Order: sequence, then structure tokens, then C-alpha cells
Amino acid sequence: MAYLRVSWGAPLTEVTLGDLLTPSDPLGPARHERILRRVDNQASNLLLYKTNLFDEITSRPRPLIIGRRGSGKTAVVNALLAQSAGKNYSYAENPGYIQNNNNIIVFINSWSYFDSLVEQVGHDIALTHGPAVDWTGVLPETSARVWSRHIWRAIFQRIYDDSLKVGQSKKQEYITAVKNYISGRDFVVNGTDITNGGLDSASGKVRQKIIEHLVATKSKCILIIDSLEGYPVHSPRFSKVISGFLRFISDFQDSHPNCRVYCCMPEEIEPFVAQHYPNTHKDGSKATSISRLQWRTMDLLKIVAKRYREFLKLHLSREDSDFIDSIQGLNLDRKDDLKYFFSQVIPETVRNKYGQEENTIAYIIRHTQLLPREFLLIFSTAILMSHRDIGSWRYIDEKAIVGAIDFVEEDLCNQILTPFRPLYPVLCENVKSVVAHLPPIFRGRDLQSCKKLDNITKSETVDCWSTLFSMGIIGYLEDESGPKPGSIYEPARFYYNSVKSITFAPDRLYCFHPIFSGTWNLRNHPEATGMKFVYPAQISSEL
Repeated sequence: MAYLRVSWGAPLTEVTLGDLLTPSDPLGPARHERILRRVDNQASNLLLYKTNLFDEITSRPRPLIIGRRGSGKTAVVNALLAQSAGKNYSYAENPGYIQNNNNIIVFINSWSYFDSLVEQVGHDIALTHGPAVDWTGVLPETSARVWSRHIWRAIFQRIYDDSLKVGQSKKQEYITAVKNYISGRDFVVNGTDITNGGLDSASGKVRQKIIEHLVATKSKCILIIDSLEGYPVHSPRFSKVISGFLRFISDFQDSHPNCRVYCCMPEEIEPFVAQHYPNTHKDGSKATSISRLQWRTMDLLKIVAKRYREFLKLHLSREDSDFIDSIQGLNLDRKDDLKYFFSQVIPETVRNKYGQEENTIAYIIRHTQLLPREFLLIFSTAILMSHRDIGSWRYIDEKAIVGAIDFVEEDLCNQILTPFRPLYPVLCENVKSVVAHLPPIFRGRDLQSCKKLDNITKSETVDCWSTLFSMGIIGYLEDESGPKPGSIYEPARFYYNSVKSITFAPDRLYCFHPIFSGTWNLRNHPEATGMKFVYPAQISSEL
């Protein structure tokens, strides 16, 4: 996959790495879009790396890309734009349209364009069923037909706008057909009454011209939809509109092999959307329709290492040129070189606030949910704290790493909760106070003392504890036999590293994620847990 570069309409001022990797923000913006909206030169593309995860997702014909906030959905969108256009950068206008050779790529930003389509679809359905439409009775097929009409119009409009902006040296038949349809020329010439039936018939003929062009040139029409964040998932109207949209994207790809949809969806709304999949096996199966943004530890450490090295080259080269020379030639995509780099900049172990010695990487990993934004925030904070204490950018000391975790925990906690607050306001408001007496590791029977949470959240969720699991707040211990001697860690399954749903039993062991047990001051009970610490199961900390 190519590195990315984005222009957002007006020409941008030249931005250098020094503008992004600063003494106040050593690893640069944690939010990918903040880089994408500023960068307009190849040097700064060093912050946007070739990533195996993105390669895997963009190579699959799966219409839904699901990930948590901070997992990189915006980066995937721009990766798709760049890859689909056959370029080593992407021009993502807002909304944007790119045509390279014979490919047709339509990018729909969910709020500036997709939201208006939702309104149009809802309006059209209301016209059919009457202003007092009972949304619970609207069939997905009805909504899907309206979606098809509006999405194809969006495709026509992008082709038409592109022909005006760029100009066409070749008079291609499908472009002429689009121009005639948009301008209404065929209706004017033929004196045809403009009716819904006539418009649908004309639209169908234009669609056929586009499909024939795609087949003849072995090219694609690719529809890329940015993240569906912030939608009113509890609304019956939204439910019916989105169920029709899911039906449409399935039919769109099935009916037209040369057409493809990529739609980014926040993980927090997946439970509300999944119930509207028109066919579970065909449209909702993980094997055929969904790609998940689940990061590997190695890829996250590579992002940190590559940014940190660039920062050191900018701000340490005069003070320690020998060290810069020693890391300059490292291939940080190789495990051995990555391991060597971290051995030079962080201690092998740290002593946590309970006085227990831990592997440094393991200590950091267990205080995240394996998202790029979390790793960048922790390391950037640790770099700043270490520089304040020892006066050098060269090394991150033990005290700074432990201090950084303690300092950013509440921020990380809020980042996780924020997208869920509109969906479960009562649960998010009350969970901290209700569970305050529980230890980080507890048994199922202990939840009997937290019945209040079940009672006050009945209107929001069927099972508040399963919902807390899906939010990443609680998990279950992989080994139910209890704490074992010889290790300070208890392997746990959370939503982001689980292989099955959570179930509850009185004697089974459960846990809070360390981000929440730390922020909420849930105290370890040595007599009950043997001073064990929760660590995500099957997630290696070894480089």
C-alpha cells in the first residue's frame, strides 16, 4: 500500500516533520485526520506508514469495516482512496470524487453528504407511505430501492462534476449519457412527461451504460463511505433506513461484480445495526461481509518507534550524533531491529505503583485496548515527563513511564466511554459509583451487590453486564481455576481480544480492565487475588 497524502481543497502551506513532531508533541497528532488535513508534502508522509492491517482490509471485498474510535477508520478510508486511484497519495475532497484511468471512485463523507442521503431516503419513504408513516412497518426492500436510486444519483453527479472540472479528451458514451440525464436533455428533446416512472427508466439506462463501461475496461466503481458516527440508533426511522442501506450494499455488490462498497462503522453501534442485517449468513457473517480493525502489538510499536526515531533525528542530532547514526539504519519493520531500538530508549522493566516489577512493554499493553491513539498518547506523555526529569530526549526513564500511565488513565477511560454515552447515558453515568466496592478481579456472585445497576438501566439494555463487556470495561479470566503462583498476571478476555461472548456464573472469575480499575481506584485485595494483575490473553509483549 502506498503512503498517503491529502489535499482538502485549497492549496496547503508546506508542512515539515518539524511542524508535526514538536517538543510539546513528540510523536505528532494521535488523531490521524489531523495529519491528513495538514500534510501536503512527501516528507511528512513518514508519519503515515504502510500497515499490514490496512493491506488486509483493503484487499477484501467486504463492505463493512468496523472499528472503535481511535482504531484508524479515517486512515483506512484514505488508504482506500489512494489505493483505488492507483496513486501514492489521495486527494480527498469533502465529499470527494477521484477518477484515475477507468476507475470510478465516489467518496461520501458521512456528515457532509451521507446524512443528507438519510434525510432524502426518509423523505421519499414518507411520500410513499404518508406523512404519518409507521416506520416499524416499512420493509427493508422498500428502503433499499430508495437507497439505490439516491446512491446512483450520487454516482452520476460525481461523474458529471468530474467531467466539468477536468474535461474529457475522449467522448465516452457513459459520460455523455450521464450529462444528458443530469441536464434533462433527453426529456426536453423527446418532449417526454417527467414522471417517476420515466426518470427511473432513464436512470436505469444510464446505469447500464456505466456498468458496460466498467466491464469493457475491467475497471471498478468503488463507493467509499466514511464512519457512521453519531446516528440516532434508537430511532425506528433510522433503524428502517439503515436496514435498507445494508440490503442495498449487499445487492449493489451482488448485482454488479464491478461495483464495490466500503463503509466504515463505529463498533459501538454494531449491536443496533446487526439486528437489521437482511440475511445473517449472507450479509452479516464475519467471514464474508465484515472486516474488523483489530491491531497487533507489533504494528502499534512500529508506529511509535518510527515516529520517535524521526523526532530524535530532528531534536537530538546535534547532541548525540553517534546515537542517531546507530538507529538511522534500523529497519523497524524487522522484529530484531525494533527490539534493539526499544532496548536503547526504554528500560526493560518498571516497578508499578504496587511495587511489583513488570516488563515495560507488557505494563504499557495492559493499560490499553490495543488502539494506535492510546499507544501514541502514553509514549508521548512519557517522553515529555522523562525530558522534564532528566533533561534529554534520548531515553524514557522508568519513573516517567509509570507516571505517564497514571496521568493519562482518566483520559483513556473517557476516550472509551465517550462514544457509548449517547447510547447508554444512565449506564455510563452510574457504573463507576455502583461498582466502587468491587476489586479489580471478582467473582460472578459479587455482582449480586450491584443489582442497582440492573434496575436503573433496564430501559437502555437487556443485560448491563454484557453491555459493559462490549464496551471493554469488564472481561473474564481465561483460566477459571483462580490465581496461580509464579506469575503476577491473570490472562483475561475482553471484547477486543475475545473469541466468544461473555457468560456469567457465580463462581467464575471476572475483572475490570486496568484502565478502569486504575481510574476508578478499585483496590487490589491481596488475600483474594494474590496481588495479581489483569493482562489481555494471547497478546504477546515480547519483541
